[in-house]
Amino acid sequence: MAKTLSKRIAARMKKNDAGLKKSNRTIFLALRDQIEEALNDGWTVKVVWETLKEEGKVAFSYQAFNGYVNRLIKNEREKPDAQGTVPATEANGKSEPGRAETPGRIPRFDWEGRKTKKEDLI
Repeated sequence: MAKTLSKRIAARMKKNDAGLKKSNRTIFLALRDQIEEALNDGWTVKVVWETLKEEGKVAFSYQAFNGYVNRLIKNEREKPDAQGTVPATEANGKSEPGRAETPGRIPRFDWEGRKTKKEDLI
């Protein structure tokens, strides 16, 4: 069976040293599905990179590989909805109207001290 266009391009770019940064990204994109599957199976980024490096499938550094994983795989998983927000939830599981939080961040603390009278504090 013939290779896919993506695999043919990756092989061509691997042979060609010009545009090394682009070819590294291309190679990563060609292997992206396999890498994502291994990460979903619980393997660490470093183990995946070491295996691909030993097999000769990647020739770039771990730092570059980790950057590609963060930009092209992990960021894809954490994309917000169409409005760019994720609804915040209270402890009881209900969402708070008008509040949104960024994924992976602690909800902000709202102090309502401005509404409190001085006499109530004493």
